[in-house]
Amino acid sequence: MSAPVHGTSFLNSTREGFHRLYQYLHGANLNSTHFSMTKPVLTSISPSHHGSSSSSYTVRYYLPSEYKYKSPPQPSAELNLQLDKWKSQCIAVRKFSGYANDDNVEKEKDALVSSLTKRLPALMQAVENNLYYNYSIAQYNASKHRTGRINEVWMDVSGFTAEGCPV
Repeated sequence: MSAPVHGTSFLNSTREGFHRLYQYLHGANLNSTHFSMTKPVLTSISPSHHGSSSSSYTVRYYLPSEYKYKSPPQPSAELNLQLDKWKSQCIAVRKFSGYANDDNVEKEKDALVSSLTKRLPALMQAVENNLYYNYSIAQYNASKHRTGRINEVWMDVSGFTAEGCPV
């Protein structure tokens, strides 16, 4: 299930989207069904283009496995949630610790891109041409979990390689 958000802050957009998803999880759906929490909570970021200070964010919650082959309850309309079906992708991942926030998510994405450009020339070309690309931040811990936090930055690299997912 996903919550689209338009904003200028990763942290605020993630909070807003997660709040809507949390309501869905706790019965704000047509069946009043309560769901267990799954991990990670994923915030996908589509950076703004030149001249715009805001970005598009999509905060995602993975539905429990019992909904793999059956439709989940429809969310309450005021939550503005959408059911996403994920297709297979080739994802590059970089793990990082601490809280994911506005100060570090861009740096972590840049570190992942830096390590990838050595292996994927097409990505290097996109970076050199200032092309914008999407990435996601996966958060595995509840906000009250203070130490040993696990986060990841994800980037779909399927479009940057002709031979499939590099090993």
